[in-house]
Amino acid sequence: MKDEILTLKQVAIFLKVSPLTIHRLTKKGILPGVKIGNQWRYWRKNIEVILKNPETLSQAMMKKRKVA
Repeated sequence: MKDEILTLKQVAIFLKVSPLTIHRLTKKGILPGVKIGNQWRYWRKNIEVILKNPETLSQAMMKKRKVA
């Protein structure tokens, strides 16, 4: 199902990273999500797009990273 909505924990399991990593990527604006109440939700299709284009995620992370 392309329009499936995932929780933060489900995205972490799907991407094989910690929930804290997903939370950080979301707060930095790198991983698109929607906050409903006090919980984050993600569209599976957006996560799949990122997986198909990992360089997009890398570029976004580099732009957001502060250079000292």
